[in-house]
Amino acid sequence: AALLVRVHDIYVSSPNCTQDGYFANQSALYKKAMKIEERRERSIDLKKQLGVIEDLLDPNGPFAAGSDLSLADVVMYPTYIFVEELGPLALGWSTPFATFPKTSAWYAHCAAQPAFAAVGKDITAFCRSVLADNAKAIGEEMSSHL
Repeated sequence: AALLVRVHDIYVSSPNCTQDGYFANQSALYKKAMKIEERRERSIDLKKQLGVIEDLLDPNGPFAAGSDLSLADVVMYPTYIFVEELGPLALGWSTPFATFPKTSAWYAHCAAQPAFAAVGKDITAFCRSVLADNAKAIGEEMSSHL
């Protein structure tokens, strides 16, 4: 579980810097200020890191690190909602987890848990009400630079 959290925190959700102009890979989904070249690179790396996490997920699950809920599930689930909600809009990832079967199973299992579903509802609403317009604008920009 600790390794999953570390990969998520360092390579997906953290810019490792708090100064303006520094972005996390996840920011490629919704930060409009990011330059197109950086967004392309970050989106490629985001997909790569999701693959790394896929490889680290326990194959027997149903949670990220095995049969029991862990910090990894609690840390990663909100980020994966961002990817599911904003990936199609910003990066053209129509089904972001399609090539990640363990991730798909894990994500569906978490979403079916009442506590995760409650949190997920709020995060989904936030993505749709606050970040979706940015993601759509990013998607249009990305499309125009293909």
